[in-house]
Amino acid sequence: MSVSDVPSPWAPRPCAYCGAVYQPGGRGNGGWFHFRVVAVERRNDGRARISGHWRAGDWTDGMPLVLATRNGPRTTVLGATMEPPRNNACEAGGQRTLLVPDLGPLEPTNCIHAAR
Repeated sequence: MSVSDVPSPWAPRPCAYCGAVYQPGGRGNGGWFHFRVVAVERRNDGRARISGHWRAGDWTDGMPLVLATRNGPRTTVLGATMEPPRNNACEAGGQRTLLVPDLGPLEPTNCIHAAR
């Protein structure tokens, strides 16, 4: 096996959770925002903290996001913000937290994407 036979760890690939193709390590390098949901925490102020992994694409606070939900349909959310990474290891791994407005009874699942 030669070096050219080994697939690049940075080659575009489909997400195992939602099927969307993304560029690993492509955070902030242009393209469609892709965020893998790991946990959701409801806050007392009505907002939700969504922890997960920023997989690819550009982020802008307030950008429209599309969430897949356990309750059925996808929904668009406006007004989300991203918290800064907790440390350098989180920065390197893309571990982040999104704060989103009140989701009501909706439970985000799988991945969040920028609205197209």
